[in-house]
Amino acid sequence: MRRFVVALVATFVFAGGAAAGNGDTMMAHTDFLYCPGGTVSAASFVSYYGDDTCLDTRHHLPAITKPVLVVAGSDDQIVRGLPEAIAPLAASGAIAYVDIEDADHFFLDFFTEDLADAMIAFADAGGS
Repeated sequence: MRRFVVALVATFVFAGGAAAGNGDTMMAHTDFLYCPGGTVSAASFVSYYGDDTCLDTRHHLPAITKPVLVVAGSDDQIVRGLPEAIAPLAASGAIAYVDIEDADHFFLDFFTEDLADAMIAFADAGGS
């Protein structure tokens, strides 16, 4: 639901701000990325929250012909819905996917070791 609301807000900002040449307009008290209540320009807000699939790595994965490892944290609040979005690719074997239980977007503390282990296992397996 939050992603829908943010996308809707981005549409209104684009229509009344960034698209109208007001991209430099600063929006105070705006949740942007992982900065609640920040100040962001209308152009930056639209750039991040707009529906430009060129900026979404998930849309590029099917075209990559080299081995790909995607690692996600189960508590990631930045890139929500990643496991569901890439499930068909992972199931087909087109990419390797590892979910690190309880890790957030940044793999802090001991989760960094889990991330490194996943990368080493992927490399040791020849990228598969």
